[in-house]
Amino acid sequence: MFRVNLLQIKKKKKFAFIKLDFWVFIVVFVCSVGISLGVWMLMEKNITVLENIKNKKLSQYNSLQKKIYKVKNLEKTIKELQNRIAVIKKIRQKQNLPIIYIDEIVSAIPENKLWFTFFDLSSGGKVNLRGIALDNQALAFYIDRLKKAAHVKQVEILLTNRKRVGKYEFVEFNCVVNMGKKS
Repeated sequence: MFRVNLLQIKKKKKFAFIKLDFWVFIVVFVCSVGISLGVWMLMEKNITVLENIKNKKLSQYNSLQKKIYKVKNLEKTIKELQNRIAVIKKIRQKQNLPIIYIDEIVSAIPENKLWFTFFDLSSGGKVNLRGIALDNQALAFYIDRLKKAAHVKQVEILLTNRKRVGKYEFVEFNCVVNMGKKS
């Protein structure tokens, strides 16, 4: 006798676990590709933002460099102008010196006791004086006052002579006065 089993026998699938692993692999792969693409797009966006910032900073740097160049040129011009002003001030001070020298020489004269017959002021501040004094005391008084003056460095008497004019006797003198600031 034959027996026939009409019920279907379930066969064990040999490769069922492979299908499950394959789908897990595919899902993991797709997720990792998606995450990688997301990270890559985020990095690209960050790179673009940083490049824009870099370009802005470079343009600011270039504009500031132009301003720095202008400022340096202005500073150079200011220094040149300050040097010119200093030279002009020195020239003006030197222009006033002869007036100051003459004033000190004249203001030291004792009134009605001393007269100049020759007065020569050189550009170096050397004054050659010749004149007549009433007496030796008047001349000595004048020389002492000159030596105390602010801009008189040295007084050198070259010559003193007695000179008779009519019934009066005077002292004729010749001296050199070195003018300038005292040390």
